Amino acid sequence: MDVDGDGVISMYEMEFFYEDQMRKLEQLDIEPLPFEDCVCQMLDMVKPINRDHVTLKDLKQCKMAHVFFDTFFNVEKYLDNEQKDPFAPQKDADALLNEPSDWEKYAADEYEVLVAEEQANDHQMSLDMSYDDDIDPLLEVELKNLGLNQDRPLAEEKENNNVLETGDILEKNAEVAKGLTT
Repeated sequence: MDVDGDGVISMYEMEFFYEDQMRKLEQLDIEPLPFEDCVCQMLDMVKPINRDHVTLKDLKQCKMAHVFFDTFFNVEKYLDNEQKDPFAPQKDADALLNEPSDWEKYAADEYEVLVAEEQANDHQMSLDMSYDDDIDPLLEVELKNLGLNQDRPLAEEKENNNVLETGDILEKNAEVAKGLTT
């Protein structure tokens, strides 16, 4: 919000951001609070050392910085805050500190999604690793058509010179394909 980089949020800067909020409220057919009234509320809430501007130190001390920023940036949360009953019991500062923030809730939800995905991947990996290495019946038929004996290890086939060369395999495949089309 410190547009000019001077280390403070001036009235001009607050008005600049609040004007955008006012436009959004008008689009929702909600009559916005005049800026002068809004800034009085914010200054009463933050209680800055200097009433002409708000500093980071002021915001940290008030413990209500989220309401301050929502007023200028987030229409939905601003409206939620405006519609709260002012006489309802306020949460004490310790309760606010112990309650997880929106970011913490979001991060926890995303973490749970990642853990679930990881568990699903682990389960899939265990299923993939438990695949039975028996020869597929279709592959077995194809091997027989090629003249390969799957009952004997490949090394034994080589010893018996029964291993077909690549050209022979292609030739056998062509013969099998001709037999299937006729």
